[in-house]
Amino acid sequence: MLTLMLTYLIVGSADQPANQTPTKAAFEMLLSEFPERPVEYTNGPEDRRRAVAARFFAFARDHRDAPEAVEALGWVASHCLFSESAGEAMARIAKEYARSPGLAPVLAHVDSMYGDPFAPNEAMLRIVWKDSPYPVVRGTAALCLAHELSAKRQKAERDADLHEQFMKGAHVSFVAKPSATAADLDRWLDEAATLCESVIGDSTYSARLRAEAEALLQEIRTLAVGQSAPEIEGRDHQGKPFKLSDYRGKVVVLMFSSSTCAPCRAMYPLLRDMIGRHKGRPFALVSVYADPDIEYLRKAVESGQITWRSWCDGGADGPISKRWNVSSYPKIYIIDGSGVIQHKLALDAGLEASVDGLLEKAGHDTRR
Repeated sequence: MLTLMLTYLIVGSADQPANQTPTKAAFEMLLSEFPERPVEYTNGPEDRRRAVAARFFAFARDHRDAPEAVEALGWVASHCLFSESAGEAMARIAKEYARSPGLAPVLAHVDSMYGDPFAPNEAMLRIVWKDSPYPVVRGTAALCLAHELSAKRQKAERDADLHEQFMKGAHVSFVAKPSATAADLDRWLDEAATLCESVIGDSTYSARLRAEAEALLQEIRTLAVGQSAPEIEGRDHQGKPFKLSDYRGKVVVLMFSSSTCAPCRAMYPLLRDMIGRHKGRPFALVSVYADPDIEYLRKAVESGQITWRSWCDGGADGPISKRWNVSSYPKIYIIDGSGVIQHKLALDAGLEASVDGLLEKAGHDTRR
């Protein structure tokens, strides 16, 4: 989704002031009043989210026939995550702008913000995919919908695991047992794969869309829970080679990270603690760093912030990241001693309990 998000940002900034319409200029002025990142609104007070959303809703209402109207609704959907305002914005996009020719970058930007599936987002994507007469919009909606279905399956698997761990007394927050059945999980993944195949096989879609669909399909087929983890070969910050298979027989936490990822850096103390707590047990933590410059990693290792081995991938488009279809950070895989993927996480929720559970299954005591 990173490529799609960047496309949105480029499109949104391509117009020069001399070419701006009055409506475009007014929208740029509105955006300048609210420069914070989406997380600043998501974590902020609900009354502020509603007040800010009201400004963008008013703009969309006053300029409903302009391209910027759907951009304003997209801003609400991507900056007021998991709120009534976001749901309303998505519903309005589906109802009023499903046939808009400029909807593709908005869909991509909104979808890139949802790590967990959000029902209005899925519903919006289905309507646009069905109703849009424009290939680029329809193809983008299909690809975003495939991402949503894949994420929905992953979330249901994670919630089921966390619920089981909580019931066993693990120190995790309570999560209600998901209502999804095994048949539901298979159906969601099958539909996601079918959507990818439909994009790949349609020559009216752009080469970029087809390539992204191929990458997601590859992830669905080879990187799902229960699949054997693909081999990783590369070099660490000292240029020394090592492989993922070097850790066969151990429970492995594999994290894709970047120096620009604040949630990744916030996890460092937890990761160091895990390494210390599991010392002497069949456990390993390794990461793939997407930075083109390895100087940050060198300094982090020298200072003791990072105490685990990392592959240097040379950038977000590095060979390891491409093979594992990484577009956001952190992305975490937990792999058992046989090299099989057992868990996929977007953040650290349930990380410790999942590792403890796998070590216990392997017959090793993980009590503190």
